[in-house]
Amino acid sequence: MRMKHWMTLVALVLCIDPASGQNAEQGVNALQRLDGFSFTVLYSAGHEERARAMAQLCERTMVYMDGQLDFIPALQLKVLAQVDWSAHTAFPVYGMPHPVRDTTLVLAAEDNDFWRSFVPDTAQLPGDLVIQVRSAYGTPDGGLSMQPFFDLLVLHELAHLYHLQRPWTSHGFGWASSSRTCSCTPSLQPRGPIASGAHGLSAHGGRAWHA
Repeated sequence: MRMKHWMTLVALVLCIDPASGQNAEQGVNALQRLDGFSFTVLYSAGHEERARAMAQLCERTMVYMDGQLDFIPALQLKVLAQVDWSAHTAFPVYGMPHPVRDTTLVLAAEDNDFWRSFVPDTAQLPGDLVIQVRSAYGTPDGGLSMQPFFDLLVLHELAHLYHLQRPWTSHGFGWASSSRTCSCTPSLQPRGPIASGAHGLSAHGGRAWHA
């Protein structure tokens, strides 16, 4: 994959300000509320399925982490269409999951240009690597989407809420535990060496954030 895009991602992970959105307006499009979870889930109209999938991923992670830390952070999850993004966060890149303040996690509801910028040109890859890429990131229509990677990155950003609400969890524990949670969620985990490499990159970004 193009190194400049991965370097851009690392830079974004390192530069996210949890207060980005502190002064963001609530917007003209009212968000829908999804019930049935231990935390607040809000989503843009038309994206209930996406919101439910991501809320389930976060809830499973938090249940696992509670067993390790005896602590569940306060969480408001916002799953936003691009049209609603700027009304709920000041972070400029649609598609990059990130915390707002110390209790809110914002993520994208739909595929976007930022995710697509990481899709490799398969014509430039050897055949065996193309097979791995399609296994990890293939879509039902025969295309490619980096959504599985960015879904895992949501867990990295969720770990920041632990760090913000309980600073003692920041010493290398939160993200490692979240990574182990991924191994228990095969339906939401990208497959193959390509996915493992991308997952490792996000973990390295997490360590640098707390250096």
